[in-house]
Amino acid sequence: TYAVVEETEARRLKEATGLEVQGYRRFLDNQAIRHILNEHGNPTAEEGRGQLAVTLEDIALIPWVVTQPDRVVYAGKTRRRLDGILYERRINGFLCCVEEVRESAGLLAIKTLYKRKAAGAHAVSSLDQTPEAFRRSTNNIESNEVEVKTAPGVDLYVGGTEHAVLHLLYARFWHKVLFDLGYVSTPEPFFKLVNQGLILGEDGQKMSKSRGNVVNPDDILKEYGADAFRLYEMFMGPLEMVKPWNTKGVEGVYRFLGRVWRLFVDEKSETEFEQAMTASPEKGAALLDAIRLSPAIKDTDASPEQLKALHACIKKVTEDLDHLHFNTAISALMIFVNEAMTWETRPRAVLRDFLILLQPFAPHLAEELFARLNAGFANQPTTLAYVPWPKFDPALLVSDTMEIPVQVNGKLRDKIVVPADASQADIEAAAQASPKVQEFISGKTIRKIILVPKRLVNIVVG
Repeated sequence: TYAVVEETEARRLKEATGLEVQGYRRFLDNQAIRHILNEHGNPTAEEGRGQLAVTLEDIALIPWVVTQPDRVVYAGKTRRRLDGILYERRINGFLCCVEEVRESAGLLAIKTLYKRKAAGAHAVSSLDQTPEAFRRSTNNIESNEVEVKTAPGVDLYVGGTEHAVLHLLYARFWHKVLFDLGYVSTPEPFFKLVNQGLILGEDGQKMSKSRGNVVNPDDILKEYGADAFRLYEMFMGPLEMVKPWNTKGVEGVYRFLGRVWRLFVDEKSETEFEQAMTASPEKGAALLDAIRLSPAIKDTDASPEQLKALHACIKKVTEDLDHLHFNTAISALMIFVNEAMTWETRPRAVLRDFLILLQPFAPHLAEELFARLNAGFANQPTTLAYVPWPKFDPALLVSDTMEIPVQVNGKLRDKIVVPADASQADIEAAAQASPKVQEFISGKTIRKIILVPKRLVNIVVG
């Protein structure tokens, strides 16, 4: 709500349209703004209609157009069979705004806004017509101070179906009441809704004390820690699916976090820590600080293979997080760790970016390793919370070679590595030259070679 129709304006509107709207509240919501930009914001489409594209600057002028119009007329009935009022104001063309009269709620709601081209004679009129004159005008300066909100307040609501009545329906009901009263600007409280699936007991049934299948989170936290618990819940499967609990699955992700830890720390100092903890468990905090980084971690440039592994991980994790595909994002992290464990030299910058990717899933371990990784380096962030999210480089994901499986009579016999731009003849020759393949085709007649580009070679022999 941005204005109320006072007595003088109500009299003017009644003379122009025959409608009695005194005391009505003028109303503009996000849904109307999106509709305006979708319908009349495309320059190409509007040019085909002989009109000008509407911009956010034009939308900011709506209060001025409807309160100080050059012309007001009755616009007839809208699609909802409600009365409409058309306002015109000449600003770099004609801004035409349509209000819908919602008598039951006492509202004048903005229905649409479009922009007609002005005739050539208007360019020499005394009105603010040219773009530069309008930009310098007082009305435009004042209108630009008004913030135009084009998105709802709550972007995402994640909740279970068991909360549909007591929370979701309740929140929507009161939001719609406030919307009808003109206190909020959107008809719906949430822009996107995602229903997460239930976690069942290990017997595949809904957890219940009467069934005795309830998993106590405190027990899991005590044995495996918060990071493993958190990571397993996201790794169980798609967010929307119903999934049974499996304690052995927690053990699996706990071992993965152990591999992440060993990727960063020196194994010898880790062994010394475990032995010292057995003798003096009360000195745990001091002994933990004595664990050193792995000597394989060096402040050196990454190789092309290492950059490719990192940026493939960044791409996968970033895209999966955007779509709430947590389980496949964690799989990408596991693939990276498996490959990084084989590196003789582990570039510090590569592992730093990996910890940024790990932080949303295992924040405690990621922060601990991040602090150790930055120790001894000046001007480094103290926490991952303020480190920018890494961006992947598509150019680094392009490979110069490709691996192709080779079959003989439909059975896998070898895998060959060939240049990415290798011709069909070169791939067939490399497949036949493989020593492992030679064992199965030597002395036999090759009847056919089936090549699936970049996927497979199948040699048919008789």
